[in-house]
Amino acid sequence: MVFEMLRKGEANAMTTADLLRMTGLRNARELRTQIAREREEGFLILSSCRGSGGYYLPAEGAEGRLE
Repeated sequence: MVFEMLRKGEANAMTTADLLRMTGLRNARELRTQIAREREEGFLILSSCRGSGGYYLPAEGAEGRLE
């Protein structure tokens, strides 16, 4: 659900507010719970608190390995 909406690279991180609007989840707690479920299923979802922060997928190549 969330995994399919995310973009690659920290520079393209999506904020909690954006993901709440896109997913229809009610609050940040529900979003974090959904992300935790998806991570347990094996989806690699990264997060950042830099800048405006947000969730994203690893970039391709060496950049992605560093993320």
